[in-house]
Amino acid sequence: MSTLATVGATGVPASAAVSTAAAASVKAAVVNGNAGTLKVTGSNFTKNANLIVEFNQNGANSGNLTQRYSARSDGSGRFTLTAAAYVSASCLVGVAAWDDAKSASTNLNTTGKGCQGGKVAINPCQPVCTDFYTQGSGFTPGATVDVFYEFQDGAKGTVTLHAGSGVCGTLAPGRYPPAPAGQFFAFGACNGYTMHDDRVCHAPLVKVWAEEQDTDYISEALYVDPRC
Repeated sequence: MSTLATVGATGVPASAAVSTAAAASVKAAVVNGNAGTLKVTGSNFTKNANLIVEFNQNGANSGNLTQRYSARSDGSGRFTLTAAAYVSASCLVGVAAWDDAKSASTNLNTTGKGCQGGKVAINPCQPVCTDFYTQGSGFTPGATVDVFYEFQDGAKGTVTLHAGSGVCGTLAPGRYPPAPAGQFFAFGACNGYTMHDDRVCHAPLVKVWAEEQDTDYISEALYVDPRC
């Protein structure tokens, strides 16, 4: 006598039955070329369920500059949400959505779609050589930035100098604000600052980059000829 339990009339062993429920998924897109407004769509969530939709800067679930919105799925487990988002130095927005049973996430690169990204610019001879006039643009308004200068010193090997800077402007959801927002703030102005160290004259190149505390964003490094 067979000991196999069956499901309906198919003869499939109960022990072999596998759930065919599709995994939830979420997609995000920039609206009208403006990174400050995102359209989020989800599918295969729990039907007729309340959801949380979360935006994070520099990647999903990063915890950086978190924004949360509410949504509700329809009878097919789908939802659509259009909402204002922060535009930050990283130009990378992590989008996550979840209900009581299902979750999904994705990352959206908004570079060139209303987000220029944080960049550092250096003039190595302003006002004189060994003075590294340092400017920033495209950083997150209101953020704090650490700028690093790394070079080889014949006596001490690798030397890394550090300078801290604020970023002009006030962070708010929506379109990225015009300059001077996003520029380095120092000494009461939004036009950058000067880093001076005589040792840079001994280096063929100085590597310069910025790290933003608020988003964990790291800018592309510059390799600067001191021209001393």
